[in-house]
Amino acid sequence: MLLIAVLAGLYSLSTAQLWTSADAETAVVAAERHGLHYLQWTTRLIDALTQARSAAVRGEAPDLGALNSALVAMNEADSSDGDTLRTKQRWADLRTAINAVMLDRPVGREASRRYGDVITLAIQLAGKVGSTGRLVVDPDLYRHYLADAVVLRLPVVLTDANLAADLLYLDGHSSGPAAARLRWRSR
Repeated sequence: MLLIAVLAGLYSLSTAQLWTSADAETAVVAAERHGLHYLQWTTRLIDALTQARSAAVRGEAPDLGALNSALVAMNEADSSDGDTLRTKQRWADLRTAINAVMLDRPVGREASRRYGDVITLAIQLAGKVGSTGRLVVDPDLYRHYLADAVVLRLPVVLTDANLAADLLYLDGHSSGPAAARLRWRSR
């Protein structure tokens, strides 16, 4: 009888551990799902902001339709996933900053600076999503570094490459060093 009681206790303990482990794994998967959904729209917003910056730097009108579409999608993503990912305040601050830039319609170097500020905030939001969505927190180092590269590093590389092209454009259309090189080559 004592042996049956001990076995029953061990069975109950192992069942409880399995149940707890399954609940923890379910929570991790849910956080990752929320993070991936939110990050999809954050990435599109970063792209729209980068394209708007390039247009404004060149003195062209940014595609406000694409930017507004990205903002609407981000509002929806934040409504559905923002509480889970704890992004509500960051998104509200970013949205306010984007709206201010859109209203001011800066051009040239000012556009590069102003859009650059909101792009930086958007990339920081993506980093927050990657962390709270458990996308870059993985005990497997290969998956961790892959997620880190995709979530945190790749957006910076892409937006910085675009920024370099924008600055080269500005230098080529002013009296900066690139303009002098262009004039020298055209002789």
